[in-house]
Amino acid sequence: MTSTSDATMPRAVNAAIMTSDAFVCWLHTMQWTHAKAAQELGLSMSRIDEMLRGAKRGTNTPTTIPAYMSLACAALAEGLPPFAWDEEKGVMPPEDFERWRAEMGRELDLGKPVPFRQIAGMLRLSSVETPAYWARGVRRDGKPAPIYRDRALALNALLHGLMPWTAER
Repeated sequence: MTSTSDATMPRAVNAAIMTSDAFVCWLHTMQWTHAKAAQELGLSMSRIDEMLRGAKRGTNTPTTIPAYMSLACAALAEGLPPFAWDEEKGVMPPEDFERWRAEMGRELDLGKPVPFRQIAGMLRLSSVETPAYWARGVRRDGKPAPIYRDRALALNALLHGLMPWTAER
């Protein structure tokens, strides 16, 4: 098993989750409309609205912005595209995820592709199995496991050593 110590992981691992205020700041910095942000991040307008307000519409239940979203925002702020994005399919293909793992492994001097558990930690995913599903393209139950635009942006941000957009800049 590979160590997941801070010494082998990008700086982004210890970053805090993005706040609504930071997302508002990012949106203003980009000078984008809500619709443009939704398009570039691959999200619905209602999800953008939730992230801006910090709460779900109707129930007013607090909502969080995932750590990978702060990396996606950082990638867009630097002008990076989603890693190996297939515009026609609207996802990042599984074989390109394997290529990303290999490239990231070289960047981290691991001598092998980045382990799935380490990727889950870098992106602060709730399930350590998610990267394995991405590599196969399917989940354990046989349903597709696509890599959507926001995650492909986050992966490219990690590959380029970007810090997450977590605080007002």
